[in-house]
Amino acid sequence: MEPGMNLSKPNERFRRASRSWPLLLRKYKYLSLVAYRRAVTYRSAYLLSLLGNIVRVIAFAALWKAALSGGQGIGDFSHQSLLTYVLIAFMLDGLLSFRTESLIANSVRTGDVISDLVRPLDHQLLHFSSAIGTAIIEGIWLVLITGILGFAWLGMIYPQDWTTVIIFLISVFLALIIKYDLAYLTGVAAFWLTDIRGLIVTRATIVGMLGGAYFPLELLPNSIRSVLNVLPFVGTTAIPARIFTGQISGNAIWTSLIHQLIWAMALWFLARLVWKRAVRRLTVNGG
Repeated sequence: MEPGMNLSKPNERFRRASRSWPLLLRKYKYLSLVAYRRAVTYRSAYLLSLLGNIVRVIAFAALWKAALSGGQGIGDFSHQSLLTYVLIAFMLDGLLSFRTESLIANSVRTGDVISDLVRPLDHQLLHFSSAIGTAIIEGIWLVLITGILGFAWLGMIYPQDWTTVIIFLISVFLALIIKYDLAYLTGVAAFWLTDIRGLIVTRATIVGMLGGAYFPLELLPNSIRSVLNVLPFVGTTAIPARIFTGQISGNAIWTSLIHQLIWAMALWFLARLVWKRAVRRLTVNGG
């Protein structure tokens, strides 16, 4: 050890960091609560958005119910598990609205993004906290409607044990992170594009189609499905829906969760890199 070396400084920095983490977590928790309360306060707008999702769920459920009126299944899906998949998939598809993209784009257009830059908060976590708060109120309504439709109309099947339910909820959380990452990347594109509304619709359509939100990917040829199964989109809908319906079991469950986790982390860091480049662009242009 060199003479005069002060070992207390690293320990002091560690103690300060340890004290700051709970404070940061409370801040992001508060932001989630604010978003939740905003959704409750402006419930008319959210109810209209949810009504649109509910109409879509009913329409597609009716379409699939009519298509399967003979009681037949498709592939590994029985008649009831297929109807259950469709209902769960549409519920998951409606869990995260376009608010993340719209909020970022609006802040760039109005210049309010400057105030975000000077806040002592991580921009990515700030919007994620807000998205989670909104997803809570969306999830409550969608779960209620899905449960009513599934039980009273479609004869929906449910997991047979609580372990599957817990794994399903973990998968749903990872799905939200992946979907948020993709939405955040779309929103940050507002630094380069004057209008991203078309990009938002394109993102939602691609994620829904390739993620299995509109139909089970098992309907596609094996060659196409094998490609889609390694992409992040299946983690937004297909994986949690397959877990709920029992199409994934045993070691395949853990493989699927790892798939979601890897993509959630990879897209999160990609979004962070794109955000840093966007900030650099803003600074260079004199913003």
